[in-house]
Amino acid sequence: RKSKWDDKSYDFVYFTLLSRQGIHCKGLYMLPIIDRIAGELGLKGLVINYNDYQTKKHDDKLHNKELKKIKKNWKKFPNLKMISKSFSTDEVCSIMLGCKSVLFPNEADASPRILAEAIVRGRPVIVNSSIYGGWKYVNDVTGRFFDVPSLKEYFNRNYDIKATEDSLRSAMSESLL
Repeated sequence: RKSKWDDKSYDFVYFTLLSRQGIHCKGLYMLPIIDRIAGELGLKGLVINYNDYQTKKHDDKLHNKELKKIKKNWKKFPNLKMISKSFSTDEVCSIMLGCKSVLFPNEADASPRILAEAIVRGRPVIVNSSIYGGWKYVNDVTGRFFDVPSLKEYFNRNYDIKATEDSLRSAMSESLL
């Protein structure tokens, strides 16, 4: 059956949480960099906030400050379409099949199931090289790694922004262009 996602109008999809958990684990703090590199490469991304439940686990000033900034600009990233909605398993499958790749800037995700689902569906994955789990599925056939500053490095502005951008640019180019 035909889905609205079948046209592959998005180059990549990124499933995240618009919450403190998204900042802490899902790499949500990388959105401005992702948007900038997508624009440079002429790519269109789909960012799906599948839940905005707020956990108390990461209730601190740094997470909250970054989350407020992301929420304020949520719809203002020109190269990313943002959707806040929970999707059924069938819809997630359709979305993945309708996009050319799946992006994982995740840092603290033990083993993102969606990474294996993307690979099974033949979608290249673009994955944070420091992800805690799931990295064993990524090789030259299934996708590419890129370097993401840790949350601590990001908050302290103690990372090489050019190296981060170059790494993401290279991974996206090799996977999508």
